[in-house]
Amino acid sequence: GRKGNASIHYDNNFSCEHDDVYVIKCVKNTKYMYYFIKSQLKWYDYNMNGSTIGGTSKDFLNKQKIRILKPEILKKYKLEEEFEFMDKLRNDISQTLKNQEDITKQMMKLVLSSEKETKEVEEIEEVEETEENEETK
Repeated sequence: GRKGNASIHYDNNFSCEHDDVYVIKCVKNTKYMYYFIKSQLKWYDYNMNGSTIGGTSKDFLNKQKIRILKPEILKKYKLEEEFEFMDKLRNDISQTLKNQEDITKQMMKLVLSSEKETKEVEEIEEVEETEENEETK
């Protein structure tokens, strides 16, 4: 995150523009690691240091103890399926927000173009009324 706000993302290929990014390479249980750390973000936010903008360090992150679940536990509680379901929800929500933004933009274009046409019609009507008034004089 930026400006003292912790955030976490996962991807196979990524790029970043900031200097305060830490990459965790995880061979197994990548989604478990993601969701575990994500569930702890408030704790990470609380433990960020800084006089004005909180931050963290590689040393701080290296000292963290993360329980790695054995594959049989993941299977027993069907966690992989739950992670897939949560990923689908996250993607659906993201797509819904994008669709809502697109529809809002389209609606505003329509409203603004309609508003412009209405003003032009009003201006034409005013001119016609003025011309009619001058003709009757």
